[in-house]
Amino acid sequence: GNYIMKLPNGYGSISKLSGCRRRPYIIRKDGNVIGYAATHEEALEILAEANKYGYNSNSSLTFSDVYDLLEKHKFPTLSKGVCTQYKGKYKLCKDLYRLPYKKLRTYHFTEIIDSQKSDNAKKKTREFFRAMDRVAFEFDVINKEYSKQIPVIRPERKKEPKPFSEEEINKLWNNLDIHDVDLVLIQIYTGFRSGELSNILISNIDLEEGTIKGGNKTAAGRNRKVPIHSRIKPLIENRIAMAAGDKLLNYTDKTYRIHFKKIMNTLNMNHIPHECRHTMRTRLDNLNINSNVINLIMGHSGSGIGERIYTYKTLTQLIEAVNQLK
Repeated sequence: GNYIMKLPNGYGSISKLSGCRRRPYIIRKDGNVIGYAATHEEALEILAEANKYGYNSNSSLTFSDVYDLLEKHKFPTLSKGVCTQYKGKYKLCKDLYRLPYKKLRTYHFTEIIDSQKSDNAKKKTREFFRAMDRVAFEFDVINKEYSKQIPVIRPERKKEPKPFSEEEINKLWNNLDIHDVDLVLIQIYTGFRSGELSNILISNIDLEEGTIKGGNKTAAGRNRKVPIHSRIKPLIENRIAMAAGDKLLNYTDKTYRIHFKKIMNTLNMNHIPHECRHTMRTRLDNLNINSNVINLIMGHSGSGIGERIYTYKTLTQLIEAVNQLK
C-alpha cells in the first residue's frame, strides 16, 4: 500500500487499501495487522492506543463481530430460550452493527433499552448488552464494561395472585360443555403450571396408581408425581381418548392461554392460568395439610425435601391429601 506519512520506527504503519471499502485504512504493528479504520485520523488513534496500552487483534471489532463471538463461544453453554432471546435483541441493534465496539457507551445501550415497551423487554435487553460486554471484555475488545452503568430494571410486581373461589370452581364444574373448561379444572386440581400441562405425556399418566408424572421449571418440580383427584379422573380419561399423539393436549401453552382467556370472559371471571396453581396451593393449605406433602405435589423445594423418593407410603399420603379437596 502507499504510506501516507512516515511514522517513527517501531511505532507501526498505516496504509490505504485500494478499491471501495468501508474501512480502507489498514494498521500494522510488529508485522501484525491490528485493525482497520474508516479514516486516517481514526487509524492514527488506533495506532496511538496500541502503542500506549499494547494492542490486540480484537480492539477494532465491531458490534456485529462481538455478537459473532457471543454466538460462537457462549451460545453452546446457554439454554435455547436465551439464545433465541439474544437473537431477537440483536435485531434491535441495527444502528450499532458497524460501530467499533470499544466506541460504544452507556447511552448507546440505553437508547435501545428505552425503545422497548414493557419493563420485562427492557430488562431482557439490558441482559443482552451485559452478555455482549462480558464477551467483549473477555476477548480484550474493551477494558471497561459500560453496560454495568445501565440501571437495573425491576419489572413491577404484578397484582397479588387470587385463587378461584369455591363458587367459581363449582361454576366451572357446571359448565363442562364449554370448550376446555375441563383443562382449567385439571389445572386447579393438579397445580400444574400451564406450560407443564401442555407437555404432559400420556405415557406418564398412570390411572392404576392414580398419578401423573410431569413438571419442569425447577429441580424440585421436574418429573414430579401429582395425584389424580377422583373428580378429574373422568376428565383425564376423556382427554386421553381424544389425544392425537403422545401428548395429553394437542396444542401449545400459548393456545391454551388463549382458550383460557375466552373461558374467563364467557364465565365472567378474572383469572390468569397461574392462579389455578395458586388455587391448588391455597386449598391444600386451608386443609392444614403437611407442608412437605404440599411441596411434593406442587414441585416446590421445601425444607426436608432432598431426593424425590416416592415410596408407597408417600404416594398414598399425596393421593389422600389431594382427595380431601372438594
